[in-house]
Amino acid sequence: RVWAAAPEGFVFAASTLLSLAETGELKRGFLYDYPIDDIRGFRTYLPPRDKIEDFYRTIDFLAYYKYNRLMLEVGGAMEYKRHPEINEKWIELCKDINAYSGRGNQIQRSFGWCKNSFHCDNAGGSYLTQDEVRALVAYCRSRGIEVIPECPTFSHCDYLVMAHPEIAERSNDPYPDSYCPKHPDTYKLVFDILEEVIEVFQPKAINIGHDEAY
Repeated sequence: RVWAAAPEGFVFAASTLLSLAETGELKRGFLYDYPIDDIRGFRTYLPPRDKIEDFYRTIDFLAYYKYNRLMLEVGGAMEYKRHPEINEKWIELCKDINAYSGRGNQIQRSFGWCKNSFHCDNAGGSYLTQDEVRALVAYCRSRGIEVIPECPTFSHCDYLVMAHPEIAERSNDPYPDSYCPKHPDTYKLVFDILEEVIEVFQPKAINIGHDEAY
């Protein structure tokens, strides 16, 4: 028999039993197992569409080692039904950055001010539909892993300001990556995309970024 304090505990118990069986250490008796750390997390991008099966294998690997949190960067890599222009500009930006090796670094060094790095590996430079993302989240939860969406705002938000340059912090930047927090339209857009992310992920927490804000 297996007892657990929470549903995910049964997943972790199965991992323990499997690990012991694989090493020949599974014996009859009472086994009490518990994690040293309450939060055991991993961060990554959304997978490209042709690598979703690889993503599932990664989740199985994390579950085997009893990870219980996964932070997924969303950015422009998930479909936005209210703002399809974000996805269109995201693909356009990624094609530009991935035109040749070193293109991203070249752009970052071409201006007289610091710039955020480009995250065009997210979803392979494309985007997943909301239903595809829901399926990823459901798979993670079935393995006892809670998903925390990361939605870069203020900084690393080129996916927002490339589509809406009117809210960019620098009006003279052809590759804007930070928005103006005082612009009256900024948070109308930010709240729109956050509401869609919340609807898809149904998360307990969200990471809104703000790292490397220049």
